[in-house]
Amino acid sequence: MRKGHRRRVSRVLPGFLLSLALGAAAGWPQYIPAARRPFGDSFAKDHPERTRTYDLEHILLKVRLDERIQSVAGTSTLELRPLHAGLDTVEVDSAELRIHSATLPDGRELAFEQSGERLRIHLPGPAEPDDLLTITIAYDGNPRKGLYFFKPDRDYPDREPQIWSQGEMDDSHYWFPVYDFPNDRTTTEGFYTVNSDFTVISNGRLVGVTDDNALHTKTYHWKQEVPHSTYLVSVIAGRFEKYTGRAGDVPLEYYVPPGTGQDKAMRSFSETPEAMRFFEDRIGLPYPYEKYAQTTVQEFTFGGMENISATTLTDRTLHEAVSEPQSSSVDLVTHELAHQWFGDLLTCRDWSHLWLNEGFATFWAAAYREHRYGRDEYLNEVREDRERYLNEDQQRYRRPLVTSYYTDPVDLFDRTTYQKGFMVLDMLRHELGDEAFFQAIAHYAGTYRGQTVVTDDLRKAAEESSGKDLGWFFEQWVYKAGYPELSVAQEWDEAAKQVRLTVQQTQSLDEMTPLFRIPVDVEFLTPGMKKTARMEISREREEFTYDLDQQPVMTRLDPDGRVLMTVQFPKTGAELLYQLEHDPSIVGRIWAAGQLAAASGDRAAIARALQERLQRDSFWAVKQAAAEALGEMKTEEAREALEAGLKDRNPRIRQAAVRALGGFFRDGQADRLVRKLYDSDRSPVTAAEAAYAVGRIQGRGAREFLEKALRRESDQDVIRRFALAGLRDLGDRRGWDIAARWARNGHPTQTRIVAIDALSRIGLREEKTADLLIHLLDDPNVFIRQRAIRALGEGEFQKARDALNRIARTEVHSETKRAIQRALERLGGRPVRAGGASSPGPSAMPFSIPSFVPTWKGPRSAPPASAASLVP
Repeated sequence: MRKGHRRRVSRVLPGFLLSLALGAAAGWPQYIPAARRPFGDSFAKDHPERTRTYDLEHILLKVRLDERIQSVAGTSTLELRPLHAGLDTVEVDSAELRIHSATLPDGRELAFEQSGERLRIHLPGPAEPDDLLTITIAYDGNPRKGLYFFKPDRDYPDREPQIWSQGEMDDSHYWFPVYDFPNDRTTTEGFYTVNSDFTVISNGRLVGVTDDNALHTKTYHWKQEVPHSTYLVSVIAGRFEKYTGRAGDVPLEYYVPPGTGQDKAMRSFSETPEAMRFFEDRIGLPYPYEKYAQTTVQEFTFGGMENISATTLTDRTLHEAVSEPQSSSVDLVTHELAHQWFGDLLTCRDWSHLWLNEGFATFWAAAYREHRYGRDEYLNEVREDRERYLNEDQQRYRRPLVTSYYTDPVDLFDRTTYQKGFMVLDMLRHELGDEAFFQAIAHYAGTYRGQTVVTDDLRKAAEESSGKDLGWFFEQWVYKAGYPELSVAQEWDEAAKQVRLTVQQTQSLDEMTPLFRIPVDVEFLTPGMKKTARMEISREREEFTYDLDQQPVMTRLDPDGRVLMTVQFPKTGAELLYQLEHDPSIVGRIWAAGQLAAASGDRAAIARALQERLQRDSFWAVKQAAAEALGEMKTEEAREALEAGLKDRNPRIRQAAVRALGGFFRDGQADRLVRKLYDSDRSPVTAAEAAYAVGRIQGRGAREFLEKALRRESDQDVIRRFALAGLRDLGDRRGWDIAARWARNGHPTQTRIVAIDALSRIGLREEKTADLLIHLLDDPNVFIRQRAIRALGEGEFQKARDALNRIARTEVHSETKRAIQRALERLGGRPVRAGGASSPGPSAMPFSIPSFVPTWKGPRSAPPASAASLVP
């Protein structure tokens, strides 16, 4: 065996390795998987790219939007060219819209018919590819999705009247007839007529505004001259404060609710100019549109949506200064801005390649964080997103990054698309090196700008730019699934002055999960030297030897945690303590902190070492990890160490310390500490965490404390939400009535969701819980309905089956359909495919958020303390 090289050996793992393995090396976690369910369900099928029969070149909308009767009415004019000879029927997507006519420019009416979500228009004769067809469709409707209407009512008398659209994935055709699939690109133009006191924000440039004083309306004329996919069409109407800026020659516009004020608005958006400059420089393409607008709207479906030149954001991204740094808009703002290149200028050709939109935007948000705040911030993003992805893979399902097998496109908006997509780009960056990687991305963006793309376009561009064969990389990381699961053993040969590493890939091999080729760095630190080498792992079991001057005091496999894998690597308590103090990478120090919580040895010494990191480490996430480890130890020394953490100047650290103290069940001293922090901390997020900790500790008078906390107002209602979560964990049956009051209409959506979660847990399988949840199935807020549906399934309420089947017949929102299917399956019923576009119904709003915090369009989860983690 040559030194520093490998040899193939038998697939037998030494017994001592199995018995001593504590966890991962250098920040790599290990998990005990739950039973994975397959990705998809009984309704899943293959979704090939949609075949086009024409090229849509321009859309002209002339519509009246009326929030009072929740309607849209007007015309959609489509300019298109046949892709093949003899086109005699133009098929357009249209759902729940009343079609009045389809006409040619000369006034001739065309025959048409509607079937499901398709409108088929019959041409007067066969058309050829040289023909430019212009068809005007007159229609009206009361959309149940795609376009959302708000106005004050009895429960929400202070609600601002507002209208906004949301087209992704394929919801634009619910408010205007159009070809609604991402593999076509078109220019767009809109004449939007609204109340005279409304402002309209849309794509592209504002051509003009016309007043009609007699009708008390205004018509805004917007025009987007860069072609784009139709799901990116956006219109927003309402009353807004407007603030402006510039990034070079690009006008920047910020629209926020009346009364927000410039300070609060710019607290969310101030990074936009610098982020735009950074992306232009790194991507190698200037911002490609006439302006960039960011508009915050109420009850938005997601954290944000990257509509071309006009991003829509939830108004929950607006926050008070006192809520920082836990509440921050930087990731949301930069994620959506990055989409203006990756997602808008280059758009995935079909949803199976969604990661080319979402994985890229997630990567670029992290890259901006690295640019703005330093390398450690980037590495921490990689670490956190790896944890999120591994949780999905091991606790839910495993799938390839690119797959066309699903039920609804919304199924693909998961941690595989976002977090694994980001990590694949980071691993490509690590494989090529920074200079070659960013050159490759610039080549990809420049080559395919203005086009729809698939993953192989990225591979070809990266190979052309770098000169490397990357087929193996894309095959295992994109088209296959899973990741390497390594077991590593280290032996020192004193006579030969050699260290030997035995590495085994232990993942179960199947059609999806292969043996991986893993180029990975390993670093040895001895008292006299540091040695770094590159290992190339590709077999089931291999050995590598390295010459050193002395036995290593620390071995760092993949020092910065750049490879998606889990690693078992046994280390003694002394080695972990050394690594906690001396590892130069935050990834290694965070991992060591986590491992020490369960390590054997002097527990007091371990607590002192963790307290040292908690108080003195240079990076906040290491301090958080130390607090979490102390919370897992639950010793008196650990509690005393956490008390010191409550005095940290950074509210994120105080929050981590109080969260850890929440695990000290029925501990009177811990209870006193968290209540004291609740009373004194200026950060509403940290105070909220303290309220939640009271419920978890379950000390004397906890319910009364939480009832009082429910009366405390705070930014984004965060304290009330956490107090409800505390009631849930407290389990006091008297908390059911309290939670039921906060679940009613009239309260903020997020607060209601946590209240539903609390009463469902407290009153699990109780009749009154079932009755309340069944009542909520008719709530006008779709996310309230979604949470009620899930709770009915989790509670195994058989009496809900008829009600679930009833709403299944008319439900249009994909996530709600999926929730109904899963609830009925849990209740032992036959799986149903919930209904879709059948007949117009009352307007409802989709609202995808977890119980505690606003999120992105995708699945980025955050701890309950993050009051504003948002982004698509």
